[in-house]
Amino acid sequence: MYNIYGFGRRIASYRKLAGLTQEELAARLNITAQAVSKWENEVCFPEITILPQLAQELNTTIEELFGGKITNNGQSEGAPLWSFPEAKGKLKLVHTFQNVGCYSDKEVAVTTEDSVVFKDGSKADLRKQEITNKGSGNICFDFADEHYFFVNGDSGAASTELNEVFSGITSLNLEITVADLQVVRSKDSYTRLEAVGTSVFIGSIQVKQNGTQLSIAQKLQNYQRNPADKIKLMLGQDLGSELTVRVSGSGSGDIQVPFKKASVWVSGSGDLNLTNVDYLSCRISGSGDVTVNKIGKAELVISGAGDIEVNEITGDLEVQVSGVGDVEIKSGNIDTFKAKISGAGDINARGVTARTANITCSGVGDVVLGRVIEESIEKHSRKSSIKILQRG
Repeated sequence: MYNIYGFGRRIASYRKLAGLTQEELAARLNITAQAVSKWENEVCFPEITILPQLAQELNTTIEELFGGKITNNGQSEGAPLWSFPEAKGKLKLVHTFQNVGCYSDKEVAVTTEDSVVFKDGSKADLRKQEITNKGSGNICFDFADEHYFFVNGDSGAASTELNEVFSGITSLNLEITVADLQVVRSKDSYTRLEAVGTSVFIGSIQVKQNGTQLSIAQKLQNYQRNPADKIKLMLGQDLGSELTVRVSGSGSGDIQVPFKKASVWVSGSGDLNLTNVDYLSCRISGSGDVTVNKIGKAELVISGAGDIEVNEITGDLEVQVSGVGDVEIKSGNIDTFKAKISGAGDINARGVTARTANITCSGVGDVVLGRVIEESIEKHSRKSSIKILQRG
């Protein structure tokens, strides 16, 4: 058995590196461009007999197309495969859909792509992970990430890899859930994606290029975090155009490339680190923290428990805190400072100088601002405070 996870993506990457269109590759292989498209989208896979020529035309090897070294029995050495056990206690495996397996001791009447109907009227919807159990007997679900193993007999952290190459990428749209994601500068103008982890994790990564934007998401429910799961993206630009990041799980992000504009949403517990951003819109509703080295203009909103820390700001700043998270701005010279606290979080900007300030505290949080040159408008409740350390 070959390891086919990411096979189509690797074909697409090597084809682009070879400077070939789908039509040109198809002509060299004496097949249709539609067939190449189906391979790259993993709708179907090439015949084994065509693999040597395919690898030759793509300037690679069969081993690399399958993501690793191939052993004599045709398996990818060290690559984790996963499968559902035929039985779970007294229950038999009756159906699978994506990463979900269904076990039961009932008699099956009919199965569809994502569901099972039993003869007693019971039903299991694997897509929705919903069970309707009638009469006697048991039905339960199991999940594939609990059952991966290594073909070389070793168990532990996974080592399946995904490698893709893109050209013309200036913007990123990233969704971070269970895996850590890092963005660094590529060694050239190509953008490269490298991912490593369990086969279930690798198979769940969704990658899409839309013009100059590259979108990367990890779509898999009920997946337990594995320290071996990691994504590394190497951007082929010194300065990115637009960055969108959503952190909805426990995975963290480390963005080491500067961007002109960044929009950030943190609804999970994972942290996010950014370098320089000209304009930042950041919203935290979870417990994850956001750290930024340098920003121009910024709009910061906290409704959760996460904190925001900024080393330096050079443009206008607007902060809203309705949760318990804190905001710290260590340094900066700006025109306008606007702050509104209706929760319990604090704003510490003692190293910031602003021409004007407009501050409202209706909660129990405190605001400290280093200096106001011209004027400040201040309003606070009995349980909050506003301190401006220097005026004029």
